[in-house]
Amino acid sequence: MDNSTFSAEYGRNSGAIVDIGTRSGTNDYHGQAYEYLRNSAMDARNFFNPVTVPQSPFIRNQFGASGGGPIVKNKAFFYVSYEGLRQRQGLTINQPVLSNTERAQAQASGDQTIQKLLPLIPAANSGTNIFLGSVSAPVNIDQGTADLLFNVGANDHLHGYYALQHDLRQEPTLQGDNIPGFGDTRTGHRQIMTIDETHIFSPTLINEARLGYNRIFITFVPFFQANPVDYGIDSGITAAIGLPFISIQSIGLNFAGPNGFPQGRGDTTVAFSDTVRWLKGKHQLSMGGEIRRFYNNNFGENVGSFTFPDVQSFITDQGNRFTGQVGNGASRILQSAWGLFIQDGYKMKPNFTWELGLRYDWKSTPSEAMGRFVVFDPAAATLSQTSQPYHTNNKNFQPRLGFVWSPGKSGKTAIRAAYAILTDQPVTNAVTGLTINPPFNTPIVFNGAVSLTNAFTVAQTGNAAGLAPATINNLFDNSYVQSYNLNIQQELTPTLGLMVGYFGSKGTHLRLSRNINQPIIAADGSLVRPYTPLSASSPIDPGKAVGNISEVGSGGNSSYNALWVSLNKHFSHGFQFNTSYTWSKSIDYNSISSSGVTLQNSYDAVNNRGLSDFNTPNRFVFNGIYDLPFKGNRLVNGWQISTIIQAQSGNPLTVFVPVSSVTGNFTLRPDIIGKVQTIGDPS
Repeated sequence: MDNSTFSAEYGRNSGAIVDIGTRSGTNDYHGQAYEYLRNSAMDARNFFNPVTVPQSPFIRNQFGASGGGPIVKNKAFFYVSYEGLRQRQGLTINQPVLSNTERAQAQASGDQTIQKLLPLIPAANSGTNIFLGSVSAPVNIDQGTADLLFNVGANDHLHGYYALQHDLRQEPTLQGDNIPGFGDTRTGHRQIMTIDETHIFSPTLINEARLGYNRIFITFVPFFQANPVDYGIDSGITAAIGLPFISIQSIGLNFAGPNGFPQGRGDTTVAFSDTVRWLKGKHQLSMGGEIRRFYNNNFGENVGSFTFPDVQSFITDQGNRFTGQVGNGASRILQSAWGLFIQDGYKMKPNFTWELGLRYDWKSTPSEAMGRFVVFDPAAATLSQTSQPYHTNNKNFQPRLGFVWSPGKSGKTAIRAAYAILTDQPVTNAVTGLTINPPFNTPIVFNGAVSLTNAFTVAQTGNAAGLAPATINNLFDNSYVQSYNLNIQQELTPTLGLMVGYFGSKGTHLRLSRNINQPIIAADGSLVRPYTPLSASSPIDPGKAVGNISEVGSGGNSSYNALWVSLNKHFSHGFQFNTSYTWSKSIDYNSISSSGVTLQNSYDAVNNRGLSDFNTPNRFVFNGIYDLPFKGNRLVNGWQISTIIQAQSGNPLTVFVPVSSVTGNFTLRPDIIGKVQTIGDPS
């Protein structure tokens, strides 16, 4: 795995590059079968799983078999494998719910919708209003692989690989639900296939051509599928696809939904690449190119969401926010890209090597087969269909520069440094939101007094600003990262090596979503949206009142700086270990670029600059293996002890105020007006 300034041979993203070597057959038949069992019998309790409640169970069975051998001796070989996973894990629930008094009030309220929802919320079983328990998160995975290798001749080798996986799992809490009975069920089918041909022209000249295919089809369906109409809920949904996601903010209780589901997608990627490798004197040259086509087919409905500020508001059915969608956000998106590169490893001296490279990538703007891209034009205040939602990114020149220097004559010291520009190809979910706009769908975000029994009607009535279109900036740029590092490696003993290095990066044009219709303060102190209705000249819904308008842009940036120290011991005297310590700091505007609007103030993105959600100032890792010195028969000999130790600082926590009337989103951060009190003792 390469997670820094990798070769110009690799493009498309700025993250880590993982090279996987598959196992091929030989002239002898070999095989194996295995079973790995892990359970909770010797696990420590979760901190939130007190002794008064049975420990959440965990059982994991991982099993499989593989084998291979010759098809034709010295010519053709095969290797096949199967692996299955059965995991039954209980997730600890420690959640405030309605107290017995509040349940009685809800039952006596006379509101039939609230009375029907009440049985879905478990009764408190600890203290006044705490529910302690466990919810199951089962995972079933079956996968198989096949590897074929043909020696076509002395100078040609043909290799093929195919993998197929079926994945079925339930995620009861991943999307925000925090009581049993909800979450979603996920079914996935994945296929990978590669065919590559290697031709040896001479001992110094090799060509490798590769064709790749990747297919994913995955669906996300609410676990609790019910028709909102049966509960008296007016959400615009009249089929049994799930209840809206309901949040009671004062106690942090979330159930039903999840919001944004059901949905699914089928992704197909086809790629062809060709690389020539040439050794010429002091130069080690690589050059080639790649063509890639990505097909993204989506469907998406939305059960919607309701927000209640506190328990009493829930009991009386007085909410303050409703979101939803009417229609199916189906789309068929195509995105193409191609790239060229050249890389030279120039050994200027026996102890000094330059790595010089340049890559160019052309990334097309996504297109939609059925013409369902609809964008908002801020200049004209209109909604209209478009075939090109943003400009083509065609200036992606990416230099790579590095060197390796071993000073002195001992060969025990190596100094390495590198710099690279790495561009990302935007994922298509930057534009899938455009397909749920009118006239094909109606996305709704309504802030104000609303109840479960009239939400959709209120959001669609009169001048209610319920329509919440999604759009993308027509000057959207793909993001790029400048990556740089300097490190020193020192051999301390023949089996012990030390590395001390600085690693940094700077991200530019990172994806950032804004609410471009965020209310502003008028002269009289009232809050007024810049776009109240759509223009009368709008091709779609002229004069329609609009609320939030979420625009995907590229105005984000980030920085990362780290000191990394590692000490590694190769196997000797029955012992080996790897250990490292990282001291780092990561800063950005928004850490999860595809999570929607997270800015407190969409008109002042810089105000959101701060520690990344994943910032981890200190991290220590150690792993080691020791061969026990027992000698004797097979039962006594060959035992090992191994350990893995990880210790790290905690991640930042962002606190939001449950108020959306100011910015249209729940993104307001509170001011600290006194000393922060810590409740409880985690130690």
